[in-house]
Amino acid sequence: NWKYVNNPFSEVVGLYLVLSGDQLVAMRGAYGVRWQRSIESRDLPMASVGDLIIDPDHRGQGLFSKLMAFMVEDLAARGFEYIVNLSPGTLTQLSAIASGWRSLGPVEEWTLLTIRYRLLRKFNHILKIEPQKPFDRLQKYLGHESRSEHLSLVLEKNPRPHQMENLVQALEKDGRIHQDKSEAYFTWRFCNPLSAFRFIFAGDLEGYLVLQAHRFRETHSVQIVDWEAKEFYVLEEMLKYAVRVCAWLPLSLAPTCIGPKESDLLSRCGFKQKQFGDRVSDYRPMILLRPTADRREEKTREFDVNDVSNWNLRPIYSDNY
Repeated sequence: NWKYVNNPFSEVVGLYLVLSGDQLVAMRGAYGVRWQRSIESRDLPMASVGDLIIDPDHRGQGLFSKLMAFMVEDLAARGFEYIVNLSPGTLTQLSAIASGWRSLGPVEEWTLLTIRYRLLRKFNHILKIEPQKPFDRLQKYLGHESRSEHLSLVLEKNPRPHQMENLVQALEKDGRIHQDKSEAYFTWRFCNPLSAFRFIFAGDLEGYLVLQAHRFRETHSVQIVDWEAKEFYVLEEMLKYAVRVCAWLPLSLAPTCIGPKESDLLSRCGFKQKQFGDRVSDYRPMILLRPTADRREEKTREFDVNDVSNWNLRPIYSDNY
């Protein structure tokens, strides 16, 4: 209901079902989002796909290819020029690339495991203590203002959709592809019942940084999934604050196409790039894109959607969070 029914961009949604007699044996979802190029302030005809489920008794029979072909044909008929997948699993990656999808490149992942967390993990393991839920450790910080040299910072449980939209609208436009960040988007996005969120707000609102934790997975980590700031020093102060309040937790983020300035900031805060295996079977997050029709004639376009540097991506755009 949250992803496909209550979505403010429900006109984009598509649930593709496969029936064998009266039995539902497969499903693929295209969930509602609005892709834009900020410099032109117009929507881009792109659909985002996420959920894929195939009954185990019907796997290995070419059903994935047939389902994808049907979806692509339908989305093309509805005016979508491209399909993007921000959260493909290993098998989906291999099958998709074999059927015409293109990888825009792997997504970097930066992690921070503090000495405090390492000691706590060892202590819990020895004494067989069940770790606390991630955000229980942040409870004492909620609502208490912290001041840095330049601005005030506060951790809150709820988003500020209207202020967050105003901040995004005031930022300089760089022309890259991004998702709509309207008040309606923010109001809906953080209602995901599978995730919990906490929000770091800077000043009056000079920046925000969003923390996420999965509610039901066997993981006790916190991810930084979205951020915006008027000035770089605001982003720096928010990140340092996040590191401080999450000192007893594993912290990570998966940015795309960050510059040397951002990489240096992550390194100074103690983050390290995660090393992925190089075997075919090793999972590595990536972005997949495919046109709904043959678009080889568009190579001369001034704007290339196949160039990942033309995308301004945040982890929150993925339905994985």
